[in-house]
Amino acid sequence: MKCCAGLVTRVADPGQNWNATDAITDPTLPGKRLIWATVGSDYYVVHYERGGIDHSFHTLVAKVAKNDAKPTMVWHAVGHQFQDYTAFLDALRTVSLSISPVFITRVGEQSSIKWPTR
Repeated sequence: MKCCAGLVTRVADPGQNWNATDAITDPTLPGKRLIWATVGSDYYVVHYERGGIDHSFHTLVAKVAKNDAKPTMVWHAVGHQFQDYTAFLDALRTVSLSISPVFITRVGEQSSIKWPTR
């Protein structure tokens, strides 16, 4: 998650305690939890969940070039949970991802993304 510091803040590791609802029981815990993350070339794909009254699943793609001091968000979507990166790629390939997310943000040229393969 350090790769996306500033883009996604205060994120619990998978399986760690976090505030999953809007009833904050411990204000020191983050309101987001990492599900999985992967890297390929200069791109990082991070999938996390956000707690609160409207529990949601987020997928963020960021570019971190070798000489860049901080990441640049390329793409962000709020929608379904993906078990792993392969499930995310399957959703991209079947176009279901472009239809089902509630919210999508794209920055820059979509065609320039070289999705890591597994």
